[in-house]
Amino acid sequence: MSYAELKRELKRGEVHPLYLLYGTEDYLIEDVLEEITASVLDEDEKDFNLSRYDMRETPVDAALDEGETLPFFGERRLVIARNASFLTGQKDTEKIEHDLERLKNYTASPPPETVMIITAPYEKLDERKKVVKQLKSHAAVLQAAPLEGGELAKWIDTYVKEKNIAIAAEARQQLAERFANDLMQLASELDKLCLYAGDDGTITSEAVELLAPKTLEDNVFHLVDLIAKEKVKEALQTMYDLLKQNEEPVKLTALIARQFRMMLQAKELGRRGYSEQKIAGVVKVHPYAVKVARKQSQNFSEKGLQAILKELAVLDETLKTGRMEKELALELFVTQIPHLKKEA
Repeated sequence: MSYAELKRELKRGEVHPLYLLYGTEDYLIEDVLEEITASVLDEDEKDFNLSRYDMRETPVDAALDEGETLPFFGERRLVIARNASFLTGQKDTEKIEHDLERLKNYTASPPPETVMIITAPYEKLDERKKVVKQLKSHAAVLQAAPLEGGELAKWIDTYVKEKNIAIAAEARQQLAERFANDLMQLASELDKLCLYAGDDGTITSEAVELLAPKTLEDNVFHLVDLIAKEKVKEALQTMYDLLKQNEEPVKLTALIARQFRMMLQAKELGRRGYSEQKIAGVVKVHPYAVKVARKQSQNFSEKGLQAILKELAVLDETLKTGRMEKELALELFVTQIPHLKKEA
């Protein structure tokens, strides 16, 4: 079930007796938890009928005991079992013993008066485990993966619309580029921008520039983009601006190298037929970052990217050993890029 589908169900008042929420996008998990809680319990019922357990510290039996207990002064009980690492292939370092056979039995026939939510904030579950298969078969399942492309744009539109605010297309694109990796931070930035826009207002590109400034990584993306397009003068100015902000040259070099490395990986894997989503899984980055890297890599051959990465390794060593003044070393690297591309 998708995040949007689950949200629509909850708006209709449809609640399942068992949920499995897993994945690395914490914001989606927390948002759904909050909505389910609001749908199941009134504020004055939470003291009696809301129980929370951390599976890293407590056996799953405790949550199941609570789930099998009738609600007190209310119609339903809500049990939240967090951090169910026993659903993954990870080794349990906490040495907590979980009765997974009992959990399987519970999932086969969950009590109708209880809503049980199991969260597993991990990228993958171990599909070989019977308890995972059982849960996926009987629970309402949300895979909280990072939103991408049109999905992320739609989420931004929906988020601001609920606050009676509109957003300009350019502003939406800027925010998607800057905060695709952190939905929690994106929500925080949108809250700030909505307040700035005022009732029935519109979030503009100018407001984003004013209130949601670029991160260092964003500036490095821009710098590499200028380098890729051989806009040497603009690239040097961007580099000088970063140095004026006291950004460490060694750190800048590492971030530039990471971007060129991602470009090479995206180019190589794309040639093998990998989709952007699959490349993102291999490289361990957000799909949007892969999309940007693939676009930038079109300006280079594979040999050209390999030559630039070798030069970046030399630059890193030069900066760390102090063989040359740091700003001059970075300048030389930026001005060499067009020649490295041609030589390759």
